[in-house]
Amino acid sequence: MAHVTKEYESVNRLIKEIEESKVKTQEATIKTETLNHEIGKKVAEVEVKEETAKKVMDEAKEIKNDVETSVRENLDEKKIKAMQGIINNPPEKIKLIVMAVNSLTPTGGTPDNTWEGCKKLVMKAGNFYNGVKSFMEEDGNGQNLTEKKIATAEAYLNQLFKLVKEDKTLDITSEDQMPNYIKEKVSQESYALYVWVKKMKNWFTSKKNYDAQKDILKKATAELNKARLEKQEAEETLERLNSEMRQMEITLKEKKIKLQELEEDLAIKKANLEIAERLVNGLGDEKISWTKERESLNVMYIKLIGDCLLSCAFLTYLGPFESTFRKEIMYQNWLTNIATTTIPYDAE
Repeated sequence: MAHVTKEYESVNRLIKEIEESKVKTQEATIKTETLNHEIGKKVAEVEVKEETAKKVMDEAKEIKNDVETSVRENLDEKKIKAMQGIINNPPEKIKLIVMAVNSLTPTGGTPDNTWEGCKKLVMKAGNFYNGVKSFMEEDGNGQNLTEKKIATAEAYLNQLFKLVKEDKTLDITSEDQMPNYIKEKVSQESYALYVWVKKMKNWFTSKKNYDAQKDILKKATAELNKARLEKQEAEETLERLNSEMRQMEITLKEKKIKLQELEEDLAIKKANLEIAERLVNGLGDEKISWTKERESLNVMYIKLIGDCLLSCAFLTYLGPFESTFRKEIMYQNWLTNIATTTIPYDAE
């Protein structure tokens, strides 16, 4: 019985554990489904951000290629060296263009917007040209470009436009006319530098937009990867819970079979016990009967001598006579005489 009770407790405990595992499994399933939904949304968001970043990057590349083409076609180290001949007393228009270029620090370092700083820039023609040419590269000085530098450069170009516009002989009324004017009336290298400065604002804006989109994309990608990792962990947890629950169900099935066998065995033993109890109880009743019969037999054994004597005498001497005479002799004569002796007999 103790084994069956213990097995019952084990089965009930296992059933409780399975119910708790089912709750955990359901929670893990809901979490996995939620993460799948979130990942789907994040994937769509990342795709949109990737597309946006690509457009901004293509725009930045287009501006970069346009500027590089302009520099390559209109400027080289020799043309910059040619400017060295007039650098001590340059025309005001060239001076303003050079100062605009210098304010963007194409060769790096701290901006020196004095004319002496500009002269140093032009006198190092190789550094000047290479700085302009590589300005937009990943390791170029354009990576240190700021809105303040852009504003300073624009201020010089605005002075240039104002100067040209005030010359009534030139008929220049719009900034759109400035590139052709500088190219035709000032110098080829001045034109290249002017265009370079003007396009730096567009490049800077597109670069800033691209960097911002890249950061947004990086953050969204990180969130997506985090969600995927959480999903992977949730799926692993779900698989572990399912595996544990399957194993518990197998164990429960085995325990139920064992419990059924124990119950059947217990039922058989109970039936045998009831039969044994009935048998023992029956034997108890017989014991009383047998005890009484033994006592009766002991008495009969003791009286056997007198009873045999009377029986033999009856058969030997009284057989021929009628019953009345037999009773008279037996009860009034023989039984009376034997009672006076020590011979045991049954008086009845």
